[in-house]
Amino acid sequence: MKPKVNQAYTLLSKGKLSEAIQSFNHLYFQSPEDLDIQMGRIFCDIANTDLSKGVALSEFYYLLRQEKPSLQAQAEILPRLQRLEELENLETEKAWEIALGSAEALSCITFEDFKAFVFSKPNFKEAFEDFTLSTKIVFSSKNELYEFLNLLIDKGYANLSLQYAENIGENMGFDTQIHQILQKAVKHLNEN
Repeated sequence: MKPKVNQAYTLLSKGKLSEAIQSFNHLYFQSPEDLDIQMGRIFCDIANTDLSKGVALSEFYYLLRQEKPSLQAQAEILPRLQRLEELENLETEKAWEIALGSAEALSCITFEDFKAFVFSKPNFKEAFEDFTLSTKIVFSSKNELYEFLNLLIDKGYANLSLQYAENIGENMGFDTQIHQILQKAVKHLNEN
């Protein structure tokens, strides 16, 4: 392993992530074909999400490199990285299943399911009122929330959208999108 690459691994091993990232990126632009540098960048990416995991994997690779050429060390660690990613994806899927199961148990529905239901009915108002009496809507992102509030305005529920947006604004602080939705709702109410 080249001395500067060795120094970058040492930075990562010490938990100096920003310095390690900067060092590996600089080295990569000088030698993009260097496997040790490529692996270092992967470990930095992992460490960006989970520092201890990224450091541990980089140290394992570093130890492998003391005994084996970079191609063999990379061939040995890549299947482990793939398995780790598979396990993390499985954990994420299970977490979503639990969350959705909890949502169903609490009489909740995802926004996507809500949209599918209300747009499958000929009368939006009746479909919407069926939901608001007994079901909470679960949003997986702010964009879904914004879409919901705009949908309410477009379907004649500007007053309800305004109430939701005001409550959300109180809890979240200033949000440009919420502010625009509030303005749209007020304008819609003034026009009607």
